[in-house]
Amino acid sequence: MGKRAIHELAIDPEFRDRCRPLTIQERSKLESQIEKHGCIDPVITWANHDDIVVDGHHRYAICTQLEIPFEIKPLDFASRDEVIAFIDEHQEGRRQESEKEQAFRRGKKLLESERKPEGRPSKGNNRPTVGQLSGGEGVSRATLYNDAAFADAVDKLHPDVVADALSDDSGLTRKDVKEIAALPLE
Repeated sequence: MGKRAIHELAIDPEFRDRCRPLTIQERSKLESQIEKHGCIDPVITWANHDDIVVDGHHRYAICTQLEIPFEIKPLDFASRDEVIAFIDEHQEGRRQESEKEQAFRRGKKLLESERKPEGRPSKGNNRPTVGQLSGGEGVSRATLYNDAAFADAVDKLHPDVVADALSDDSGLTRKDVKEIAALPLE
């Protein structure tokens, strides 16, 4: 696996959007580190799936923009759900999450567990129940449903404001975010 020349990878919007957007300061710091030291961590892709980025969306964007070589590490996953579970697990351990980021992540899990699978239903639904999710996250069912409403509101926001909506430093409350998401698009 050594450093590769700039390589065009595919971006799956659902996978990309599972990763918290970087604040301006975080992006600037990451860009500076990559300029100074190169891309230290590989960009993880879904093996045998057209080089779809699973982890490293921010690194990939910066390396592409600055024309800095990076490593690619393909991993095998059995399904999209398995990729999503990997992304969520990987993101949880990566950064200190704000309270709103935790709520957003929990809410997304609930929304996805309730989403109907595409195509023919398979035997045995392996999606977690509300009780399993709330127990695993250490929150009540009511909190989980509130988190889902918050996550749904964040998903309706323009991508440029998502980082602020999830930041504890923005001054926006979860209620504010829900109200902003309910405004007309103009």
